Amino acid sequence: GVILDNGYKCKPANLKVLEVFDDSCEVEIEIFEGKFHQVKKMVEACNKKVTYLKRISIKGLALDRSLQLGDFRELTKEEFIDLTKEL
Repeated sequence: GVILDNGYKCKPANLKVLEVFDDSCEVEIEIFEGKFHQVKKMVEACNKKVTYLKRISIKGLALDRSLQLGDFRELTKEEFIDLTKEL
């Protein structure tokens, strides 16, 4: 796990390179905790910069890719139970 500026050691994450460009790359990062701005801080700790960030899932629930920024949909009863059972 990456150690952040405040000394916190993040749980290990999974990183997959999706596409490489001349001056940047597109990656998918899977984290297992949700600290404030964690992904950006982890990337900065590796001397890199985040220019675009999009959440694609949370707790195993894939987010609906057809929704526009700011849109939402109601959870099914099963999704709600799955997302709240650890609270």
